[in-house]
Amino acid sequence: MEVPVEVIKEVEKIVTKIEYISDKNGETELLLKIQQLEEEISTKTAEIGTIREEFSTKTTEMENIFQNKMSKKDNELNELRQKLDDPVTNNNINMLQETLQKLRKEMSNKDEKIKELEKINNNLQNTTQNNVGAIFLRGSNLNNIL
Repeated sequence: MEVPVEVIKEVEKIVTKIEYISDKNGETELLLKIQQLEEEISTKTAEIGTIREEFSTKTTEMENIFQNKMSKKDNELNELRQKLDDPVTNNNINMLQETLQKLRKEMSNKDEKIKELEKINNNLQNTTQNNVGAIFLRGSNLNNIL
């Protein structure tokens, strides 16, 4: 603040002197507040740095976990693709096909035998119905005439 002071002496001379009056208490309070704010800012800056580091660490961990899971899934997909690309000349399939062919042949042979046995059975039933007293089979040593 500027305050003009007039000093009048008996001499008729007017002298103007300017003095600066300052409030030192107000300045010290302001300086203390500034220092306090600077300390708070540095503390908050340090806290923010710590939080950034934690966030960065957690982000990195999550990315690593994600990459590991994705690489496992990629491996599984590659295995499935390989299995699909393999030719169908698998030994097990060929063996099954051969077994099926053999079983079909055996079934047709058994069907033929069943038909033959049914014919023999029908012949036997027909001969017993004709009331013939005795029947001989070719494998016996009996004569055709009884």
